[in-house]
Amino acid sequence: AAILAQVALDRAQPAAAIRLANTVLELHPHDGMGLEVRARALEALGRRADAERDHRAAAEARPDLVTPRLALARLLAARGDARESGSLGEARGALLAVPSPPRKP
Repeated sequence: AAILAQVALDRAQPAAAIRLANTVLELHPHDGMGLEVRARALEALGRRADAERDHRAAAEARPDLVTPRLALARLLAARGDARESGSLGEARGALLAVPSPPRKP
């Protein structure tokens, strides 16, 4: 269902994306993709505080993903929180410096 929420968001239907993401999160409250999609849908509706909360939760649920941290840094920078957005930017740099695992032939 998180994929369906993503499809709704891709089709510029943030309210539908939130409903679908909520369905996922009712069953799996720490689903990283559900949280991230809902955060982006909330942001599309101008609900920045709620989006920030979900971006933080997505980053905690999926520490291996960079996208929630980048989205959070962007939101924080937009509201003028340079200190926290800067530390997230540093985290982004550290994550990008980690070598990728070797690809299987």
